[in-house]
Amino acid sequence: MTMLLDDLMARDAIADPHAACHRLRETEAFSAGRMAFLEREISAEDRRSYRHIFDVLSHWMVFIDPPDHTRLRRLLSTRFTPRAVEQYRPRVRSIVNALLRGLVPRRGFEVVHDFAYMVPLTVILELLGAPAGDRLEGAASLVEYLRPLIAERRESPTLDLISALVACEELDGMTEQEVIATCVLLVFGGHETTMNLIASGTRALARHPDQWMRLKADPSLAEPGVEELLRDDGSVKATVRQVWP
Repeated sequence: MTMLLDDLMARDAIADPHAACHRLRETEAFSAGRMAFLEREISAEDRRSYRHIFDVLSHWMVFIDPPDHTRLRRLLSTRFTPRAVEQYRPRVRSIVNALLRGLVPRRGFEVVHDFAYMVPLTVILELLGAPAGDRLEGAASLVEYLRPLIAERRESPTLDLISALVACEELDGMTEQEVIATCVLLVFGGHETTMNLIASGTRALARHPDQWMRLKADPSLAEPGVEELLRDDGSVKATVRQVWP
């Protein structure tokens, strides 16, 4: 097995990346299952030390191949269609406005720590159904924080995302470990990428005040503006895939 990153760092791949990617696509042997590879690469002691991490990450939808990837993606896809996500807009706007109201009286604030970090964390935990008073708790062990919430939703389901995932256990054969891993994936994946976008976007607009003034004058530019900010400085700089020769 060879790593895709190794191939793309080769001299000929740097000189002609399109041809290199074309050759790799022709292998039809890509795998997202990076955890098995990492587990083989580390020592037995490290495997024991990080067992709890591997147990969760090995069930992340983005780290597994079909048919399990396809099954989990199908279960989640209906919760994140444009129409389904649109219903959260008023609540997200309310969260953003509340955070900004607390920051305005200050003479200054740290964009990442005080705003970019807080917006996606608050939104995601609310989507999952975490109690309002728990928003900043559970950092030491997110898995242990989620377990009682999942058990509670089995007994008393609500309209939150954890309840929807728990329902998939009975209807679609989703395992408890997959429910936990999916919740963790949503927290980590949705939080870091959105935080980075808010931070890098704020910096870009501060460096280009003419573009900021243009956006203020025409709010309809917000959607293409976000796409351009992502293109200019993406939230994720790299990913990993394995290629089986």
